[in-house]
Amino acid sequence: MIKKVYIDGLLLALSYEATKVFIKKNDVYIKFKEDLEENKEILELVQGLGIDKVIGDYTVSIDFEFMILEIHKKYDFKVLRKLGKDDIDKIWTITMVDVDQLMTKEAKE
Repeated sequence: MIKKVYIDGLLLALSYEATKVFIKKNDVYIKFKEDLEENKEILELVQGLGIDKVIGDYTVSIDFEFMILEIHKKYDFKVLRKLGKDDIDKIWTITMVDVDQLMTKEAKE
């Protein structure tokens, strides 16, 4: 897995091209603003990073339009976070901190 700061940068750039990103175990889906041929290459690049492997059984949804981060486990809501304008450049770091806290909490239970 590459450093979180690089994924943060990629998601920052992606926020100009996409409205939402859905990440679940073994799958990444990106809803782009425009239907362009190069979007397929962007999706393959994001899938190649392996970010879907590090979130465990959680599903992550990042809404760039409304700046909302959602984390679910199966059908249970775990985290709903409104992201501020200063959070856009560290979305993945924030996501991984929240997922790590959830995994730690579950391990203790």
